[in-house]
Amino acid sequence: MLLVRPGDTLTANAARRLADVVAADDSTGKLEAVWKVKEQLRELPRTNSLGDAAAAKDELRILVQAATRLRRTNKLLNGKGPLRSR
Repeated sequence: MLLVRPGDTLTANAARRLADVVAADDSTGKLEAVWKVKEQLRELPRTNSLGDAAAAKDELRILVQAATRLRRTNKLLNGKGPLRSR
């Protein structure tokens, strides 16, 4: 459940547990890469201007490029992922 919770809602203990899991079980770096992409996706709707949104999208692009081994992550960036408008 720690992976799906927003990072800014994790208690200090939960954040430490998440860091321990990543350190112990993420030898490929995929888990950390997905976490960072998820957190950056959360930032996009919080932007207050087109400039801020462009900067957030640029940061998202950098994170996705860092996770190029993850085909599904690239699909999210290109609008082909499982996210749907609600």
